[in-house]
Amino acid sequence: MARLTGVARRHAPRQAPTWAETVAAVAELREIAHGRGDLLAEAAGLLIGFYAGTQEERKAEIAARYCRAAGAAPAEVRRWIAEGQRRAAYARDVPYAS
Repeated sequence: MARLTGVARRHAPRQAPTWAETVAAVAELREIAHGRGDLLAEAAGLLIGFYAGTQEERKAEIAARYCRAAGAAPAEVRRWIAEGQRRAAYARDVPYAS
């Protein structure tokens, strides 16, 4: 999962991606996922949910769009958005050691 989300985020520009950027990202994600739409859905949902309302939201949405274009299972994306939001809330509540 870390590899999928990392690749999607690495490819995602802060502005609307070009066609060439999209094609390159989708090809790499498909290669990594090996046809696993469930994994692509998990990556897309976690990206959307975790970064919602942050400065990284736009980039995460583009990265998730790449996952969807690579074959993410649409029905599963919604479930993973909720999990991403839960993980973000937990991350905000955990005190960091200084």
